[in-house]
Amino acid sequence: MVHGANVILPKLGVPYPFPKPHMVQVVTLGELWKSDTKVII
Repeated sequence: MVHGANVILPKLGVPYPFPKPHMVQVVTLGELWKSDTKVII
């Protein structure tokens, strides 16, 4: 299983298209395979 961060920010000098967030939330995405992934691929 691989986990990582995806940080999405506006370009430098470009404001957010909505009010600036007041906090950061962490969301973890993952997959669970019940069979051999080598066979599926």
